[in-house]
Amino acid sequence: MNSELNALLLNRIGKELNNKGFFLVDSTDKHAVFHKRNENYIEIIQWAQDKYETYITVSSSIAFLKVSDELSNINHKWFNEFNNGDYNKINVDDCRKKIFLKGHYGDEFHYGDVYIAFGTGRVGVSPNSKKKPIGFRIKKFKTTTYDELCDLVIKRINNIYNWLEKEKKIMK
Repeated sequence: MNSELNALLLNRIGKELNNKGFFLVDSTDKHAVFHKRNENYIEIIQWAQDKYETYITVSSSIAFLKVSDELSNINHKWFNEFNNGDYNKINVDDCRKKIFLKGHYGDEFHYGDVYIAFGTGRVGVSPNSKKKPIGFRIKKFKTTTYDELCDLVIKRINNIYNWLEKEKKIMK
């Protein structure tokens, strides 16, 4: 993900999340993690870039703090190993139950060209890449692609808010 897209995601989607009470706890050029915390739970929303292709995923989970390990939704072995049990660093990957926001294709929000490649299926490729897969291009990068990606995430993010509300009610 380039710095232009990363800045736009933090500005547009980050602002949307801030307006809903979430705050940024971790960010790199490859991902961002937001928390909304109270004394009983931490709501988590994050996006992350795929390691090999030109798309991000947007996911969410909730970590219950004052319950048994079975009800907390936290994978404690993973959480303790990678975050040393620090709740300020907890992310969706540390939780057992999570939701992925639906993107352009499945869970993927593409920001480059997308091909149906022979032998491998759907593939996201940078428009600047010299290596294009053999197949059919089904989505072409445009100058408006980054804005359209942000618009789509913001349009669909209510699905995450609704899921988080249902999860909180389960624990009441």
